[in-house]
Amino acid sequence: MQSITAIAHLRSAILYFMGLSEQCGYSVSAQIQLFQSIKPLFANKLVFIVINKIDIMRPEELDSETQEKLQSILKSGAVELLQLSCTTTEGLMQVRNAACDRLLAERNAQKLKAGTNSSGEVTGRLGDVLRRIHVAQPLGGVTREVFIPDAVKSRTRHEKDDPNRPKLARDIEEENGGP
Repeated sequence: MQSITAIAHLRSAILYFMGLSEQCGYSVSAQIQLFQSIKPLFANKLVFIVINKIDIMRPEELDSETQEKLQSILKSGAVELLQLSCTTTEGLMQVRNAACDRLLAERNAQKLKAGTNSSGEVTGRLGDVLRRIHVAQPLGGVTREVFIPDAVKSRTRHEKDDPNRPKLARDIEEENGGP
């Protein structure tokens, strides 16, 4: 409970790991019940349920009653389901990237929100920076096509063994025995 209380006071993402194979010593129902009992402590936090050991059992393989319990947790929309297998490393990087990306996006949103007033107008340091940024756009909404000059298009790349290649200072240096 001390660790759960500490997490409740940190700005973080919560990854709740579940083992559907029940090799951890707890049934899936008990794991879901534990999650629902501690979920109120994670208000205003990013919460992920990570299904581990998918090499042994996947959520699709559960009986319909247990699948409904698992889906009831996800219905609120505040919880995202991720899957991985630590043994085969399947889904490991996807779980890490999903958690990091969402946490980064949430922190950026908080920073933008902190830089606005009640009417949504950007203020403070953020407003100063945004006022200095100017993105140039073509007048009248005209889109310009890519243009590559003919001299650049006709320029050929000469290989070192090509006899038509112009002699460079580096070539002369090599002919005379190096630097």
